[in-house]
Amino acid sequence: MTERSHYSTHTSWEENVGYSRAIQIGNTIEVSGTVASNENGIVFPGDAASQAAFIFEKIGVALTYFNAGFEHVVRVRIYVTDIEDFEVVTTAYTKYFKEVKPAMTLVEISRLVHSDLKLEVEVTAVI
Repeated sequence: MTERSHYSTHTSWEENVGYSRAIQIGNTIEVSGTVASNENGIVFPGDAASQAAFIFEKIGVALTYFNAGFEHVVRVRIYVTDIEDFEVVTTAYTKYFKEVKPAMTLVEISRLVHSDLKLEVEVTAVI
């Protein structure tokens, strides 16, 4: 059986629902859907640009836990609640991925778990 390593930020959502912020199996790292929240709740309510920047930093911490970085990301999925936020979200995305050029999906969805959240991002990395 392939060894599984878990990374947790110990948020109530992770603990109550039963998932990891990120998991590594073999040389693949999967980072769970990540929103702009921390131990105090939602940060930058309703601000897609600031939430996107916060989310990519949060993802970076998870990747670092597994000795990986943005250069190892092969797939990014971005879910926005308003497609009009496309430009500000992709501006934040470009800071981390312009040279990496992973496969990327950005779609509008009807809503997220809280109305103050503007986007959720998940990534797959291979090391």
